[in-house]
Amino acid sequence: MVDASKLKRLFLLAFDEEILRSLGHHIHDSYPDAIELAVSLDSEFQRRAIPQIRHYIIQSRVRQMARRFPRLTVTIDRSVGHEPYTVLRSDKFYLTVSMAKEPGQLPRESDFRQANSTDNLFERFDPEKVKNFYAILTHVPSWDNRAPEHLALLFPDDRYSGVHTCIDLSALIDFDLEQTETPNEVIEVPEPILRKRLPKSRKEA
Repeated sequence: MVDASKLKRLFLLAFDEEILRSLGHHIHDSYPDAIELAVSLDSEFQRRAIPQIRHYIIQSRVRQMARRFPRLTVTIDRSVGHEPYTVLRSDKFYLTVSMAKEPGQLPRESDFRQANSTDNLFERFDPEKVKNFYAILTHVPSWDNRAPEHLALLFPDDRYSGVHTCIDLSALIDFDLEQTETPNEVIEVPEPILRKRLPKSRKEA
């Protein structure tokens, strides 16, 4: 049987703090960016469009992470009937990012999530002998969709019927909630440079 603490240690070796912090920032920043892109929509449609826009912003930004972290490999899951998802791979772990409605809750059931979770044979094999493990980085929106209020890494069981274990990553988004003093800096305004006016021609006179 796979011990939960050992599984977490193995995962954090594959996806270290720097990678997870970068993911947390991408997720956090995608919330206000989605609202800004939806600002021209009628209010009746905004609330439906914002989660969709946010989803594609997050998936796009996660896809670019391999440029910064060469140890990551990136693929796009294009399962029939479902929206495309970015899949990150490091060592024996692969990871997707999805919204959840409540902390500790798995994202909605889907064929590709169920298929991925079949690798999570936690109760039957030693992690050293398992080829792949599947994890989901979940974010729970605040009531007004302006920020994520909870961030967690979930390891679903092999039937996608529950969570085997989880890692609370909310500390990665707490930076936005902390009150920090903005340093006062006096910036001198440069003297305006007036454009040189050309003399009028005789015809204009």
